[in-house]
Amino acid sequence: MNMFIKYSVIGILWLLVLTKLQSQSKPNILFIPVDDLNHWVEFIKRNDQVKTPNLNRLVKRGVSFTKAYSPGTSCSPSRTAIMSGMRPSTSGSYKNKDNWKDYVKEGTALNHILKNNGYNTYATGKIYHNQNGDYPSGWTENYRAKVKKHSSPNSKFKSKDRKSEGYSTIVKTTVTDTDISDWYMVDYCKEKLMQKHDKPFFLACGFIKPHLPWIVPQKYYDMYPLEDIKIPPYLKNDLDDIPPTGKRIGYGVNEHKKIVENNNWKIAVQSYMATISYMDMNLGRLLDAVEESPYKDNLVIVLFGDHGWHLGEKSHWRKFTLWEEGSHTPLIWSIPGVTPKNKLCDKPVDLMSLFPTICELAKISRPSYVEGTNIMPLLKNPNTLWDKVAITTHDLNKHAIRSEHWRYIKYSNNSEELYNHKNDPYEFENIAALPEMKFVKEKLKSYLPKTNTPSLPESKTTKRHK
Repeated sequence: MNMFIKYSVIGILWLLVLTKLQSQSKPNILFIPVDDLNHWVEFIKRNDQVKTPNLNRLVKRGVSFTKAYSPGTSCSPSRTAIMSGMRPSTSGSYKNKDNWKDYVKEGTALNHILKNNGYNTYATGKIYHNQNGDYPSGWTENYRAKVKKHSSPNSKFKSKDRKSEGYSTIVKTTVTDTDISDWYMVDYCKEKLMQKHDKPFFLACGFIKPHLPWIVPQKYYDMYPLEDIKIPPYLKNDLDDIPPTGKRIGYGVNEHKKIVENNNWKIAVQSYMATISYMDMNLGRLLDAVEESPYKDNLVIVLFGDHGWHLGEKSHWRKFTLWEEGSHTPLIWSIPGVTPKNKLCDKPVDLMSLFPTICELAKISRPSYVEGTNIMPLLKNPNTLWDKVAITTHDLNKHAIRSEHWRYIKYSNNSEELYNHKNDPYEFENIAALPEMKFVKEKLKSYLPKTNTPSLPESKTTKRHK
């Protein structure tokens, strides 16, 4: 063998060794989006009735954010923003009916970037807005969990169990834990956590509950006796100081009026909490698998809700609003060797932070199009000085800015809302019109997105990105 070939072979071998070492130094990541999970979890203390013992287990492992907010106020815009790294105001994807793939070029989303940089990527459940499909190239494997066998012929999700998706008269449900697909998603993740992997892995487990329909086994409703249910703080005239644009967004007064007239408010609250508890049970099964796996000491875990959820606050239900209830969500990080254990962080962050933070953890260069703030400083020290805000968008040129103590909302017609969370945590008093608030508003306005991209016309079928 001549000298040139000899050293070429040595160089290639060293490159292979170096690549292997770099791969081993990248952490494995368990990524847990939870559909429609608002801030009704124990560690945020927004609702003192909910029982989330397994979320509490995860909280004890790392740093949990009490002021985390979604980039959008419904499933598709929020998930598109999180996974693409582009805010809704940048991509133009604002609505659930939008096909997110028309706004996100193939190969650019978070799972693609990880896969292109040495990761195996596995998914189950709801990661993107599933009704619009997915890019198969982004996943090493994408498992669509289905109920394998219902416990009885009457155990499927039927409106006869809980009519109007949880807002109607209680009828005893017949479903069991294994009649819901989330159970099998956890089974899949358990298998992946027990396997030997030759590459670092990104395992995305997208819990579907507590999304509607709020139909879960009866034992979870029994955890919350109807006679003990408390409805959330509420003012009958709360919308009197809201601009007309604000009153029109979301599922507002008409749905609330129907629920109140039918005496279903407490039933709906009970149903939502029961469905959270079902999700929490499955999270416990997943955490058990983590503890039993060979990756427990080299596994980053991040859990978050994709947006908020109203249960009658401000006479609204569901999501689709720029108020606190529509965008406030849990965010929990556990990073071995980085996050201190059982710490809360009260600094405002939004979920656009996920992409850039994961890039740093995975030792991947952050793509130039990725917006959002890398929150590693807060994960290392939750008390770090912080001057950032959280930004939430609902439709074109409609935004909310959430600082540590303030929420500012600006609509496309320049109407405004302003709330002081120091003394008004439920946003009962809109003080935007007060002259003395001018300086506060100007400061918060400076954070508004500078780009406001219109969405594609509904009739347009050609993708924006080719």
